Order: sequence, then structure tokens, then C-alpha cells
Amino acid sequence: MTSVAIVNLVGLCQGGWMAAMLAARFPDKIASLVLAGSPIDTHAGNGPLVKMVKESPMSFYGNWCKAAAD
Repeated sequence: MTSVAIVNLVGLCQGGWMAAMLAARFPDKIASLVLAGSPIDTHAGNGPLVKMVKESPMSFYGNWCKAAAD
């Protein structure tokens, strides 16, 4: 992925997990990430996404959902 420009990445449904993995693997290539209706198991394996989820306080997710609802 070295010759790809920085992108705004959108993952829909089953494509969401792939978009999330690409963003986790190549964060320097992703300007923004949007996931819609994406079933992602945040406790699978020991990769960057799992680490981020485990290190984020639960209040982060509550505030995130509240902001999305407003």
C-alpha cells in the first residue's frame, strides 16, 4: 500500500471489518474512517484494534454514542 495516496475510507456492512483492519494496519494512509452497520468483534486476537478498545475508557464509547445521537 506504499503507492496509495491518503484516503477517506468508508466500510459498509461486512466491508467494515476490512476497512477497520486496513486503517489499523496503515494509519498513515487513512485520513478518516467511517463504519456503517459493520459487525466487528473487538475482542478477536491481539491486534491494534483490540489494544485500542482495551485501552479506551468505557466513557469514551458512551460519549461517542451520545455525540452521534445529537
